[in-house]
Amino acid sequence: MRICVRFLVALITLASMNVWSDVKTKQEIGSEAKAKAPHISSQQLSGYLSGDEDFFLLDVRTGGRSALATLTLQEMGYTNVVDLDGGFKEWVAEGNTFYNLHGENQVVNYQKKE
Repeated sequence: MRICVRFLVALITLASMNVWSDVKTKQEIGSEAKAKAPHISSQQLSGYLSGDEDFFLLDVRTGGRSALATLTLQEMGYTNVVDLDGGFKEWVAEGNTFYNLHGENQVVNYQKKE
C-alpha cells in the first residue's frame, strides 16, 4: 500500500507542475511528421518501379510511422528519401500489384453488390 501512495503523490506532483501540457500524442507526432516529410505519389513510385534506377523500398506499414522513418533517415544523412503519399492502402486501392513470398498479388474487393 505504501508504494501506491507514493506513486499517487508522484502523479499529483507531476500534474501540478503542468508537465503533461507538453506531451504529444502519437497522432500529433505522426501528423507533424507527415507535414514535414517529402512525399511521392503512387504514380511516381510506379515510375521508379518500371525504371532502371536502383532504389530501396522500405515498408514500415503505417502512414505516421513512414513519415517519421523518412525524417529520421534524412537526419541520419541519407538523401533523396521520400514517403509514399497515401501509403500501401492507396497503392493497392489504385489497383497496383505487390509481391510477397507467394509472388505477385493484387487485392480484390469482395464487397457484395446489391
